[in-house]
Amino acid sequence: MTKNRCVTYSLVIACLLLAGTILYYIASNITNFNFSEQGTRLEFISDHNEKGFSKEKTIYTENGITTINFIGKITVNGTAEIAIIAANGNIVHSEIYKNMKSQTIRLEITNLFPNSYYIICFSSTDAQTGSLILSTSSPLVVHPEKPKR
Repeated sequence: MTKNRCVTYSLVIACLLLAGTILYYIASNITNFNFSEQGTRLEFISDHNEKGFSKEKTIYTENGITTINFIGKITVNGTAEIAIIAANGNIVHSEIYKNMKSQTIRLEITNLFPNSYYIICFSSTDAQTGSLILSTSSPLVVHPEKPKR
């Protein structure tokens, strides 16, 4: 009976490993996310008594990154802009949002140069409050060793 139990336990373990591998494959394909890769999360929050704000974060596109797909949530009580600016000052991407309350957004930033600095700017001239959370599976360096512009 002991030999049968060992065989049974071995089969159960093999089936569990196979099932886990299949679930991992399905989940990574459905979500388009690589679980072994470190992603990046950026938060911009402004809550002032005065109208207008500007929040910036510098990122660095290492490891050959030329496209970044962000998914996030935005809340703004007025008009706000999300701009991606290259180190030379060129605007790579810009979108305007108006009166959004915890709305899901998707940004695809293309034609980036690998090993380059970019500034993500969340700003408004008429809103008092705004929050933006962006996430990507791309491993961006959030605090590179280069001063802000």
